[in-house]
Amino acid sequence: MIVPLVLHDISQNKSKTFETISFDIFELILEQIKGNDVLLNAAKTCKKYDHKKWILTFDDGYSSHFTRVLPALMERNMRGVFYLNSGAIDTKGYISWDQARELEKLGMIIGSHGHNHLNFLKLNNHEALQELILSKNIIQEKLGCAIDSFSFPFGFYNKRLINLANQAGYKIISISDHGVIRNSTSIIPRNSLNGQMNFSQIISSINPTLTKEIIWNIEDVTKLILKKTVPEKIYNLVRKYAIQIL
Repeated sequence: MIVPLVLHDISQNKSKTFETISFDIFELILEQIKGNDVLLNAAKTCKKYDHKKWILTFDDGYSSHFTRVLPALMERNMRGVFYLNSGAIDTKGYISWDQARELEKLGMIIGSHGHNHLNFLKLNNHEALQELILSKNIIQEKLGCAIDSFSFPFGFYNKRLINLANQAGYKIISISDHGVIRNSTSIIPRNSLNGQMNFSQIISSINPTLTKEIIWNIEDVTKLILKKTVPEKIYNLVRKYAIQIL
């Protein structure tokens, strides 16, 4: 079984925003899974594992991914998957292209998180495909490596968008639905670890029980309904406070 995780910004001190994890908590997370981290391609061969494995993914390409995450991973001989917004690279708060190249050089996997960090549900087929291809081409040109994995911004996706991502040449799609991987798949569920969670909640997401998986399924169905029926700001507010309860 593989448990995929997604993190965002990593702060030096106590997290100040919803998705930010403090560095001391991040190090505790790494200690929980050290020696059992795998990369995206493991999702196609997960049946061979006798013990639980984890996939570490990081969205948005924050500068902390290079200054804090990379050294912490290298210290423990671990690797991760970094999804970059190509339009944000070399801007304040985000990594530079030189840093992105260094991540790739040191064995990290680089994927696309779009160019403009858009809500893809609001895009028609032409607009979505254009965004998918643009980010892929820019990152490939800048880094000189194949980019075959995509993560949808905000976790907003549907079957139409997954088909378009495949059409754009992405072989692995990371989403924000909860779950674990027990069978070969190219669609990667991911369990978010964020600053609203206490360490007990984080541990329960790293080592989910069957009860936790049922709760996740209920949460994801509820999120899907909310995404279709309420404004984005209301959805984000509900999600923020629901995490404190769950």
